[in-house]
Amino acid sequence: MYPSHASSLKSVGLLMYASEPAAPATIANVERLLEQRASIDPADVILVHLNLGTMLRDDAALDLPRWSRLKHWARKSLPARRIGQPAQRLRQAWWHSLLWQMTAGRGGVEHRRQRSRVCSSNASTDAAARDHDGAERASFLLLGGAPKLFRGLTLLELARRRLLRHGRWSAARFGFCTNRTARASWDAAPFDRDEQARLLADVPLVEWLCRQLPRVLDVSPDLKSQILPGQADDALWRGTRFSLTFESLMPDDPTAAMLFLTEKLTKPMLQKRAFVLLGPAAALVALRGLGFHTFSGQVDERYDLMLDGKARLRAALDEVERISNLPDSSWQRPDLAAAIAHNQRHLVCGGLYRVILSQAQTLLVMAMRQGKW
Repeated sequence: MYPSHASSLKSVGLLMYASEPAAPATIANVERLLEQRASIDPADVILVHLNLGTMLRDDAALDLPRWSRLKHWARKSLPARRIGQPAQRLRQAWWHSLLWQMTAGRGGVEHRRQRSRVCSSNASTDAAARDHDGAERASFLLLGGAPKLFRGLTLLELARRRLLRHGRWSAARFGFCTNRTARASWDAAPFDRDEQARLLADVPLVEWLCRQLPRVLDVSPDLKSQILPGQADDALWRGTRFSLTFESLMPDDPTAAMLFLTEKLTKPMLQKRAFVLLGPAAALVALRGLGFHTFSGQVDERYDLMLDGKARLRAALDEVERISNLPDSSWQRPDLAAAIAHNQRHLVCGGLYRVILSQAQTLLVMAMRQGKW
């Protein structure tokens, strides 16, 4: 299975498909496999994460002008490598498989392009405002997704703050609804064990939430076959002002030095909505690097730059509470309308496609230079 002699190859590229980010232990195992079993120096290898959204901090992998803000944030904000932690020799890069599918015209986006004609030169920028007419009002839409513990705890916190009454939301049934003696888990960042215990010990709060679960708006919240945003029901968004969006992870450890962005934010983009993101630090910085606009004129986005996950969640929910109480007139700002119209067009009309294609070309150039081809 493995060569018995040293490889003559100077540069090697690997594609690793995974639905979640690779842990440091995984990277270390790949390095060991290359070195011990294939006689390949890991420094001569680029590991391209072909998955739903891993994006790692690596100066080579981010060697494009568009990533300058992200690199500036990382160098200024992320702590130095822990003493005694081995340096990674394996170089890493990022390829977002779902975004590529979407921008290449798969997954229902092509149909949406033809139907809404968002790419025409005279496309209106006020469609999001018009679809509020006659619709039941809700400040935000929250699609709960798979029943991960941190999402359930966040819903408990939203209920404790009485914020769910402002929104339209869905969620699957969480484990703590069935197992009332569930103990706190280490795998629920950004909630530590004390915070988990506090929320789960509030019996009336837990019972109130669990009585409403599963809460279905269009399809089962954890149905993976409906993962692409082009398959969503437009009616869900009518009457809403913004999206409160769960990412797959909300890491609380800045030493992980990675972002994990999936397709989830493209759903409010397609529906021409602003959003508040419950996800990793600097996610909005990375989105701007991909060519999208965010909403700092309307939304206080300082939460995005907070490394501490608990502080980031608290600041994001504080902002949800603030903007949920804004008057209708505040959502008619020209700069907000321009930003959400830009995001829809950038996603659907070829802008993001060109960005991702440029990323692929950069990866190829990196490999060729590293191998001295």
